[in-house]
Amino acid sequence: MKPLLNKVEITSPRPVLQQFIDLKNKVTNESCTLDHITSIKGSLFKFDPDDRNQGIYFIAADGTETKVTNVVKPAICVRKPIT
Repeated sequence: MKPLLNKVEITSPRPVLQQFIDLKNKVTNESCTLDHITSIKGSLFKFDPDDRNQGIYFIAADGTETKVTNVVKPAICVRKPIT
């Protein structure tokens, strides 16, 4: 019997969010409370903190981007939307 082979496309590594916890409201994968500590778990969340264009961003349904202003392993704090 011949083995079944499948052709797959190889993509570049990308960050993967596995879990988002709002520590103020104690909810998982639901909401985010501004100015409070949030925990994110995932892989490949690496960036250069000295490069202003790199970082962790939340993007709302309307396209509004909010950059995480304080990153402390393993927690982050969201301040306000980018203007």
